[in-house]
Amino acid sequence: MKNIFAKFLGISAFGIVLSAPVAHAAGPVSFSLKGGATMSSSSAAGSKMGIGFLGGLGVDVGAGPIGVQVDAFYAKRKIGVADSTQTIAGQDFAITNASISMTQLFVPIQLRFALMPMLRLTAGGYFASGLGKVSSSASVAGISLPAVEQEYAAAGIEKTDYGLIGGLGVAAGPLLVGGHYYYGLKKGAGNAKASGFDLTIGFEF
Repeated sequence: MKNIFAKFLGISAFGIVLSAPVAHAAGPVSFSLKGGATMSSSSAAGSKMGIGFLGGLGVDVGAGPIGVQVDAFYAKRKIGVADSTQTIAGQDFAITNASISMTQLFVPIQLRFALMPMLRLTAGGYFASGLGKVSSSASVAGISLPAVEQEYAAAGIEKTDYGLIGGLGVAAGPLLVGGHYYYGLKKGAGNAKASGFDLTIGFEF
């Protein structure tokens, strides 16, 4: 847990340091605390969208309608797997509620455009790094099996990822409500790529 917390703080500080030169040139800096839900999927055959959660810190640097937004999220993501049937000793067993869960340090770095006083558009890229192990769970013939934990490589999942991200947000005073879509560019097992939506609510100060 200490290693996870250290990575989280390290990436957050790195984002703030990256933004510092822009802050000097462009104007004010604001910070934010955000949390919400993740809806993650994969381009792999048989994958389904799964729901998780995320929370983290953000910094917005810039004056006027354009700025740079850097976030660092601790994200618990889940990807569902389509139901299937497995034959054991000549008998068919239904495999249901299968899913893969993982924890990530998720860092989007985006340009922020103020379309209206309250409406924001963001676009940029992201980097993600896996924390801990991958957990797999399923039910066989209606019986829930204990979750199995594996290293990322053993589970056939890339531990790091990068890609494109964009979203919309509403700022009403200190309240922030937003959502973004991300699309991974790094190919995993079977050339699968990650994708999903994240919805957040938070406060800016």
